[in-house]
Amino acid sequence: MKVMAAKEAKNRFGMLMDSAQREPVAIEKHGRRVIFYKPSKI
Repeated sequence: MKVMAAKEAKNRFGMLMDSAQREPVAIEKHGRRVIFYKPSKI
């Protein structure tokens, strides 16, 4: 699972979307997890 800061996720949104297709991604703001993306299986 990849963990990103909210600012990094904002600045690298394309990379975030690519990563979220392959593995779960958590986004943290001030050290607290605020969003958790999980790849969907279509």
